[in-house]
Amino acid sequence: MQRHHSSIPLDPPVDDDEGCLHLDTWPSHRPRVLLAEDDDDLRSSLAALFERDGFVVSTVRNGFELLEVLADSMVAKPGSAPDVIVTDVRMPGFNTLNVVVGLRNAGMLTPIIMISAFGDPALRARIARVPRTRFFDKPVDVDQLEEAILDCMPIV
Repeated sequence: MQRHHSSIPLDPPVDDDEGCLHLDTWPSHRPRVLLAEDDDDLRSSLAALFERDGFVVSTVRNGFELLEVLADSMVAKPGSAPDVIVTDVRMPGFNTLNVVVGLRNAGMLTPIIMISAFGDPALRARIARVPRTRFFDKPVDVDQLEEAILDCMPIV
């Protein structure tokens, strides 16, 4: 799988002419993905797929756990923050879109990929206004999802 230009802006901008980056060439660490999904089967399947393809995956089951892990990575364990967050929009606990907006308001710039089986136009419009956030409908095309994750990674 190769890294391609994404609609998620990177800071600083990356020139694709520098070359594509493959998962097996990460010099500093394997990409860390925080996966938040309340459906046990989907969470397990996506986690196994991401791990098989070289990602380091942490999983949570709801909005409460998502906030707990993010707070821990920001305060208690600096440097352990995920490179990308992949999250379902509708989960028990907090409304994930509200969590994402709160994270952006707090200055967290981690790219976030949101997935939902309920992608109505109003939801899509709200997500489109949140910086460094993408949206995928369920059932999600895992190849496109993994490509989006790679697109979020800075070239090091």
